[in-house]
Amino acid sequence: MAYSLKPHTGKARELPSSYYLATLGAGSQRATQSALNTLASLASKGMATPMSCPWWLWTPTLSAQVRAQLLKRYKPTTINRHLTALRGVLKASWHLGLMTEKAYRQATAFSNEDVLLLPIGNQPLQNATLTKLFKTCTNGTARASRDAAILALLYGCGLRRQELTALNLKHFDEKQGSIEVLHGRGAQARLVYPPQGAQAALKDWMKHRGMSPGALFKRIRRGDHIQKHRMTDQSVLLVVKNRGQQAGLEALTAHELRQSFISNLLDQGAALGAVQHLAGHRNPQSTLRYDRSAERAKEDAARKLMVPYKKPRTPPGA
Repeated sequence: MAYSLKPHTGKARELPSSYYLATLGAGSQRATQSALNTLASLASKGMATPMSCPWWLWTPTLSAQVRAQLLKRYKPTTINRHLTALRGVLKASWHLGLMTEKAYRQATAFSNEDVLLLPIGNQPLQNATLTKLFKTCTNGTARASRDAAILALLYGCGLRRQELTALNLKHFDEKQGSIEVLHGRGAQARLVYPPQGAQAALKDWMKHRGMSPGALFKRIRRGDHIQKHRMTDQSVLLVVKNRGQQAGLEALTAHELRQSFISNLLDQGAALGAVQHLAGHRNPQSTLRYDRSAERAKEDAARKLMVPYKKPRTPPGA
């Protein structure tokens, strides 16, 4: 690129990248940090990091140049993730008083790439399959009770792994039958309402866990000894994988449980707006990707047409 930013080496100040990342949930922070790394590198010809990049000097020309580089490298969805990160860090620069509102508006006067949102491909899990899954957690141990509660919230509330591991005991309101989720993408708090089966699984886990403050889901050592340490995203991944294998479900993921939560609610006629908020989606289009009813209706309609094609006769002697 003809124009590039030089790394900032002046007096320390509150950095836009740190300010922006602090507003995001744990899951979003990792993806956004990666996007900011790419943006800073492209804008400085590999010289700057998100921490040393002088975001407040960003210009409309640089936006166009960086976007052109993104177009050569990535698919539209990935490009849009980078553009969202750019808007966020430049907005942080404006909020910190490092650039004017006019400069911020001009530097972010770009549009996202058009993305064709196709329906999610996997079929949602049904009751028979889910029953097999939960049967792996019925031996009455602390570990089994904890794992059942984890599976119940991943499916019954559509939680992301990061959201589940961030839960504390105080976030569960047993009287109201709700859970306050604070660590979704974009750090947008929301209430979710565990179905009766999920509430029952939580109460069984509480009998083992106790009512001490802190993490809702804790690590368990061999011998069924509950530790005080919070579970990690990776440990939840292993719980889902191991229980899935025990139920004969190869390669089961937490996201598949979340996907089934959204798809099954939509299939049962739940309002799109309600499902969107329960899932923590900022855009209803994200929720609609899990709605298979429209595709089924289109397929049924298309198959009503008759195409009068006949297979040609085989020529004699052929």
